[in-house]
Amino acid sequence: MFSDFFRYSVNNLRKRRLRSWLTMLGIFIGIASVVALVGLGQGLENAVLGQFSSLGSDKITVQALGGSFGPPGSSSIAELTLKDVEVVRRVKGFEVVTNRVLKSAPVEIGDQLFFEFVASLPQPPEERKLVIDTLKIKAEKGRLLKPEDGHKVFIGHKLANDKLLKKPIEPGDSITIQGEKFEVVGVMEPLGSPQFDRVVLMNEDVMRDLFDLPEFVSVIVGKVQNIEEIDRIQEDVKRKLRKERGVKKGEEDFDVRTPKQLLDSFRTIFTIVQAIVIGIAAISLIVGAVGITNTMYTAVLERTKEIGIMKSIGARNKDILTVFMIESGLLGLVGGIIGIILGVTIGKLTEIGSKAAMGTTLIQANFNPLMLIGVGIFSFIIGVISGYLPSKRAASLRPVDALRG
Repeated sequence: MFSDFFRYSVNNLRKRRLRSWLTMLGIFIGIASVVALVGLGQGLENAVLGQFSSLGSDKITVQALGGSFGPPGSSSIAELTLKDVEVVRRVKGFEVVTNRVLKSAPVEIGDQLFFEFVASLPQPPEERKLVIDTLKIKAEKGRLLKPEDGHKVFIGHKLANDKLLKKPIEPGDSITIQGEKFEVVGVMEPLGSPQFDRVVLMNEDVMRDLFDLPEFVSVIVGKVQNIEEIDRIQEDVKRKLRKERGVKKGEEDFDVRTPKQLLDSFRTIFTIVQAIVIGIAAISLIVGAVGITNTMYTAVLERTKEIGIMKSIGARNKDILTVFMIESGLLGLVGGIIGIILGVTIGKLTEIGSKAAMGTTLIQANFNPLMLIGVGIFSFIIGVISGYLPSKRAASLRPVDALRG
């Protein structure tokens, strides 16, 4: 019996192909938006959280609150200094503590001018190893910087192969930073991060002289000896820095964080963003649901006599209800399936396009099969719910009234 109802419903939808497609349009646009945006959001979240996870759970970072990469003294922010680094080093429980200097600067390569991040590499062996191992820095061409290197730099893969350049940068080429020439000793293997893949690395002493930054520190990084003591060490760092910088608890002008706290912050941000995105896409689904309701009401009006004939030959109210509910459910289900296919396609094309255009692996489309199945079921339910009232009206028609039209 149900198979007969199903075939009958499919035939009715086929007879009105244009109306059926227009009705499904709102559904599959909404579903495609949800699938593509959630997939891209999940992929981006996984990529970003993966990069933070790669930093290791045994690190503590210290930064000035609201710190920028602009020139020192350009804002009222109390910057970190080498004195703060020494304070952190004196905290019991660290295996090694280092600092980084990060600045945005004009970089001239041939006849092209770029503004890129310049970052320091510490020269003490243990500190240098911490930075290189944490960021997974490897040479694709040439070699890594040596502690004794003077006016020499190690640059990111994306910068070395920028499309605006006449030819890729090779080891031995020269670039100009802040008006001074530097020899490129190596090109970094791609890290998949837009920022790191365009970075310019130089030794810390050279960078401090170049930018006239004798004491300035962008970030302090410490590796703890025992991961189980990281919370205690974090609190000790806060307490000693408050004392050194003369600030009260709750009024700190610096931020001390562990990777876990950074991950939690990013997860919260991604959850909020995805909720907003889904909310926006839901508007399209509501429009699609209203479209199904309108289409089914129109179908009931057009097929009033048909309903009367069916009832006069023995069709029950629940049979009429079933036929129209199947039709509305199919509109939702087919619209959902098309939306899923379209959403996955958009997500994958965006991923491929971002890799080709920006060389980044941060933008990835990650689709959970269970999520896709759930979306398909959800679209079917939307169709059924949207068609319930028109179906109920069709089922409640009396045979005599229906035959009169």
